[in-house]
Amino acid sequence: MRARMRSWLLLAISVTSLGLVHDQAQETTWLRVFDARGESRVGTGAKAEKPPVPTRGPGNNAVFFHDNHTVRDERGRVVSGLSFQAWLDGSGVRVAVYTLVPGPDAPNTYLAGRGTLGQLRPVTLVEFSMEVGATRRLTELERLGLEPWTLKVEKGPR
Repeated sequence: MRARMRSWLLLAISVTSLGLVHDQAQETTWLRVFDARGESRVGTGAKAEKPPVPTRGPGNNAVFFHDNHTVRDERGRVVSGLSFQAWLDGSGVRVAVYTLVPGPDAPNTYLAGRGTLGQLRPVTLVEFSMEVGATRRLTELERLGLEPWTLKVEKGPR
């Protein structure tokens, strides 16, 4: 009888432990992006290591300037939007922000419509580290004539 109770107790502890491990595995480190008005624009889970920079197109975590087609970078290229990448870096996260500009064979115009996304090229705007729980104003957007956006790194469910 004692052996049977001990077996049930061990089984209960094992199932509980598996549940805790499962819950922890479901927690992700997130990069959240808020525009100058404080509205959430995009969020991306931090990858285990630095993802490759897309050579064409906007990537998965892009925000387009649908209401402003006049944004230009220092070289005069039209900026159709921004793309964000985040990956784990020690106890924090490394973040890369890219402008989305026309590629060398594309017209220098706003490109965010169907069939034009492959003509965009990401160009590094800034790369930096952030700790979990930190926020950072993206003041580099002022170079593009935009109000700074806010980035936040937090842990949360998948």
